[in-house]
Amino acid sequence: RSADQLRRLLMLVPYALGRDVRVPEVARHFDLTEKQVVADLSLLWMCGLPGYTPGDLIDVDLDAARETGEIIIANADTLAQPLRLTADEAASLVVGLSLLEALPEAEGLETGALKRVSEKLRTAAGTALGSLADSVQVRLEDSGDAQVEQTRRRCAQALESGQRLHLRYLSGYLDQVTERDVDPMGLVVQDGHTFLEGYCRLREDVRLFRLDRVLELTVLPYAAEVPGGVGRRDLSGGLLQLSDRDALVTLDLEPSARWITEDYACESVAELAGGAVRATLRTPAPAWVVRLALRLGPRGRITAPQALAGQARAEARRTLDLYGPA
Repeated sequence: RSADQLRRLLMLVPYALGRDVRVPEVARHFDLTEKQVVADLSLLWMCGLPGYTPGDLIDVDLDAARETGEIIIANADTLAQPLRLTADEAASLVVGLSLLEALPEAEGLETGALKRVSEKLRTAAGTALGSLADSVQVRLEDSGDAQVEQTRRRCAQALESGQRLHLRYLSGYLDQVTERDVDPMGLVVQDGHTFLEGYCRLREDVRLFRLDRVLELTVLPYAAEVPGGVGRRDLSGGLLQLSDRDALVTLDLEPSARWITEDYACESVAELAGGAVRATLRTPAPAWVVRLALRLGPRGRITAPQALAGQARAEARRTLDLYGPA
C-alpha cells in the first residue's frame, strides 16, 4: 500500500545514508525483495522539497543499484534523521510497558529497566505523551483472583518441567464441563485474560484454555509430547479464529435483538423490513446457537441450516412439556 511504502521510504533513507549498504542487505533488513527495494529507490528519485526543480529533488543512482547493488543517495538532508515516533505511537509503547509490568511473569524481570525506558519515551515525546498515556489505565481482568493465580503458577511450573496437565474445564461455548489431558505450550494474555495454550489430547488440536474456567488442574507424571509439525497459534489477528469447517448459521433477528450483530463476529448482516436484520455467522459449536435461539424466543429464529432449526424447535417443545398442561 502507498502508506506502507511511504513509511518504508522514510526509514530507508536515513538507514542507507548512515552506512555503506547494498540492495541485498536492505532487502533483508526490511523483509523485501531486491526488486521492491529498487522500485522504492525509483520512487525516491522523484521526491524532494517544494519547487521540485532538479536541485530540490533527491538524487539516486539507479544504474548503480540495478547493476552492482550499490545504493548512492544524495541531496536528502531533510530525510537524513531517523523517523521519530508520533505521540500516539509513543503512548502505545508506554501503555505496553505498563502492561508488561502488570504481568505476573514480570516478577522475575528487572522492572526498573521497564520504568527507565518508559521515562525516556515520555521525555523524548514531550508533555503531550504524558497526558495521553496517563489517560489509559492498565488492568488485567484475572489479577487479584487467587485461584486463577494459583492455576497460572502451576501451569508455568508444568511448562518449565515439561509435564502434561489434566484439566476439568468449563467450556464457554457449550456450558459443559469436560475432562482433558493437555500438553502445555505457553501462557497467553489476551483481552485482559490469561490463557493456557496447549495441545489438547481430547480434540487432537491446539486449544486455548481460559484460566478462570479451569475448575481443577492436575500435573501428571508424564512428559508433555506435542506432535511433530504442531505449532503455536498466530494470534496477531485476534483470539477468535474461525474456520471454514465451522458451521455456517443464519439468524433472522427482530430490532430488539440487533445486539447479536454487535456482540458476536458476523460474516454478513443484511437489513430486513421494519428494522429487522439477517445475520450470518460461523461457530465451531452449533449447539450454542440452539441455546441462543431459546434465549431470544420470538425475537429471533434460525433460518439455516434447517437441521439446527429443527433442534431448536424440539428443545423448545421439550422445555414447554416440562411445565405440563396449562
